[in-house]
Amino acid sequence: MPDDKQWDVISLLKTSTAFFEDKQIDDARLTAELLLAHALRMKRMELYLAFDRPVSQKELESYRALCRRRAEGEPVQYITGEEEFFGYKFSVDRRVLIPRPETELLVEAILSDVAAKKTLKATAENKSDLIENDDAESNLTERELKESEAQENDAEAASELMALDIGTGSGCIAISLAKKLPQVKMIAVDISEDALTVAAANAGRNSVSDRIEFRRSDALKSDFTKGFLHPFQIIVSNPPYIPQAEAGEMQKEVVNFEPHAALFTATGFEFYEKIARDAALLLASGGRLYFELHADAAPRVEKILDANGFAGITLRKDFSGILRIASAEKS
Repeated sequence: MPDDKQWDVISLLKTSTAFFEDKQIDDARLTAELLLAHALRMKRMELYLAFDRPVSQKELESYRALCRRRAEGEPVQYITGEEEFFGYKFSVDRRVLIPRPETELLVEAILSDVAAKKTLKATAENKSDLIENDDAESNLTERELKESEAQENDAEAASELMALDIGTGSGCIAISLAKKLPQVKMIAVDISEDALTVAAANAGRNSVSDRIEFRRSDALKSDFTKGFLHPFQIIVSNPPYIPQAEAGEMQKEVVNFEPHAALFTATGFEFYEKIARDAALLLASGGRLYFELHADAAPRVEKILDANGFAGITLRKDFSGILRIASAEKS
């Protein structure tokens, strides 16, 4: 990118895309667009309406610096400082893992189960009402019906759904659940004080700080279950699950930039085993435990859940057909 040339958006995109391709950077064009939009303080799609926009020398220098960081392996999300998850914006840096699309499936599984349980309850109640009050409703006035409906809505809103997120990181799971489930009250824990700082900021950014309590805690400690005053209906975790021996096989940008404490354990199963034991104590009857899984973990995690007395074990596949989500119910 020579200094003596007057650059515009389209010429910069073409040149930097070729640069990233030469450096064997994945998604070269997308990378160029995201970084240029960040340098110009524009939305990515706005670039397409401004292909002939001149780029100033100061903007060019800023963009060059971003491109150098990416060429050295730093993830785009850390360079721009944010990532989208479940339709919400999250601030991210090297203190936390970058949220992945696979983890969105964890949130989707919980929302699906909550909706199914609510529908099942409503269906059962409706059947009961039809049997017991077959003729009574016809005698109610319109005003009485509206008052009854309002009371039911108030009662439903007042009934909190207690949920625990273990290893919250950026807070993407807890915050997304709080956004989607108005009745949920979250406790989100992490061993990293730095991660909790990022998560708390993200809760504020997404206007759910009042419904998430962030706590520093080590899920592998023997006394982890102490201090929780109420049973949970939901426990969810995307724990460290990559065996340390696999580090050499992973993308360099992951190993070199993302926090190892959130990625690796000795065997990959320590957190699954400990959280399953603790969840058997912390969950209310009928509550569910949800895990994100390592690509090869499903058979063993299924055995762990069964050994700890869980029922209704469900395994869900990700976009590549890999068993990625496990959930089970405390009977």
